[in-house]
Amino acid sequence: MSTLNSNSKERIFAFDAAKAIGIFFIVIGHVFHDQGIYAQYVYSFHVPLFFFLTGVTFSRGKNGFWKFLIQKLTRLLVPFYIFAAVSWGAYAILGKFVSSFAEKAIDSSVPAIIISTLKGYCAVNTPLWFLPCLFLELLFLYAITFIIDRIASKRRLSYALFGISIIAAIAIQYVIYKFSLFPTKAPIFKADVAIAMLPFSLSGVLFSKFAAQNQKNLRKPYIFILSLLCVAAGGFSALKLNVLVGYQSSEYGRILIFYLSAFMSVLGFTLLCFFIPKLKVISYIGSNTMPILLMHKFPVVFFHTLCTFISERLADKSLFWSAIAALLSIGLCLLVALPIHKIAPFVLGEKMPPRKRSKS
Repeated sequence: MSTLNSNSKERIFAFDAAKAIGIFFIVIGHVFHDQGIYAQYVYSFHVPLFFFLTGVTFSRGKNGFWKFLIQKLTRLLVPFYIFAAVSWGAYAILGKFVSSFAEKAIDSSVPAIIISTLKGYCAVNTPLWFLPCLFLELLFLYAITFIIDRIASKRRLSYALFGISIIAAIAIQYVIYKFSLFPTKAPIFKADVAIAMLPFSLSGVLFSKFAAQNQKNLRKPYIFILSLLCVAAGGFSALKLNVLVGYQSSEYGRILIFYLSAFMSVLGFTLLCFFIPKLKVISYIGSNTMPILLMHKFPVVFFHTLCTFISERLADKSLFWSAIAALLSIGLCLLVALPIHKIAPFVLGEKMPPRKRSKS
């Protein structure tokens, strides 16, 4: 009998709040354009936070592996390939207006586009890499949780095995990173990042069980103080002891410091979310991160290149205007997503609503 995967996941507001905060950090990180001390701080934990929350909400379901596989294909890879095509189409039309914002020279030859897209990368909408990588991560989680549930008949043993798995995953990534064992700089579906993020997603699986049973304890004053200390310690270690992290390039600086700072920041922000008031807008953003992830690159590029009023302030590295641009980008993505939800939800990885039978 499964010890960690048997119960359906009850929706906990704090986790939606954490997703809302996480997607804000993702967007503002791209507004910073991977530069400066603000970017260094945000990049130290924003991707690990999402992989942690992936573990928190993970469930193998009850219909077996193939059903699980099909669900994740439609949920993650279908939106990726659709928006990769849309992004390349937009670039073909508007590329000359926004080329100055490109992180590096873009190879727009048809063979290069096809090969990179099949491998799970879109040069003109780089945030999309997360979806194929997440798909691979979920397959890893499925395999690991399946094995642990088969071995462990008692909850304590399963917790111990998860702890061992987390330590083993860090050790494996340390060796891979230290000795540059990946044969290519652009592995399929960013398999290198999926492996590097396993400690966070596995930790999320454990944390979800603890949180579900201890929500009242997680709202005690000392937890609030602990969360602030974790955020402060994570930020200090990321800024003072490490360098700017790059997930697409698999650059983590001092890898053990990266894990230490990221874990502290992830834990700190997640715990803080148990003290956030239950606001519908936060819950809505947290439960609709997919359209934001898929589309936020478009408004971010717009604010940097075509909206002169905001772009001038972003050029001055204004934290205030960076936050404004990020919030506006999130709002625009959610607005555009409204008709998509109704007309073609599969574009966002959602199920098509059942057709109403016509009355004869």
